[in-house]
Amino acid sequence: MKHTNNQSAASRIEEALEYLWSTLEKGDSSIEAFRENMEKDDQDVPGGALLTQMEEAGFIVIDNGKFELTEKGRAEAVKVIRRHRLAERLFNDVLNVSMDETETIACELEHILSEGVTDSVCTFLGHPPLCPHGREIPRGECCKRYETDVKPVVTSVKYMQKHVPGKIAFMTQKIYQRFQRLASLGVTPGTEIIVKQRHPSIVIQVGETEIAIDDEIAREIFVKRNQE
Repeated sequence: MKHTNNQSAASRIEEALEYLWSTLEKGDSSIEAFRENMEKDDQDVPGGALLTQMEEAGFIVIDNGKFELTEKGRAEAVKVIRRHRLAERLFNDVLNVSMDETETIACELEHILSEGVTDSVCTFLGHPPLCPHGREIPRGECCKRYETDVKPVVTSVKYMQKHVPGKIAFMTQKIYQRFQRLASLGVTPGTEIIVKQRHPSIVIQVGETEIAIDDEIAREIFVKRNQE
């Protein structure tokens, strides 16, 4: 999240909602750090004044130095977080943009992507559950439908075509201990893999090694198709 002094009032509120959502993910609901950061990054709108605007708009409730997002605030924060983190996945995973530049681009796109375009990006990527930093990407309506009209560039091993090589983009932390074992066998982000067999179990090839994995693991390993 990067602030500029020429942001619109709406964009500043979106930035604030993003910040508040991120701090809640860390288990922190204190408003003191928010005030300090907003005053440092945006001299035009001091953190305290912005909090007042957000409270008056019905996005947050403040009590005893703590904040809570209202239903309205959570709904708006989810939209901003979803746009930002999907943009990160698109530019970092698919377009190979550096993380520093990706963050800058994502901070711009989070304010302008429409809901339809956001869902299209999500579908194109294969509905990724996490951003490149390992933080959860809020689900959208497209994720519930799990559309397959657009062939995703990044998809889980569960849905990879046989004998089509790809590189592991990321793995979720859902089954951490089992992934530690896979990592010892070379199954790590950046590694090229091929699905050799789908039934009765999924068999992937990593280098010269073939490894059998179950459906649960296959769903949690996401692979970027090699460009044809």
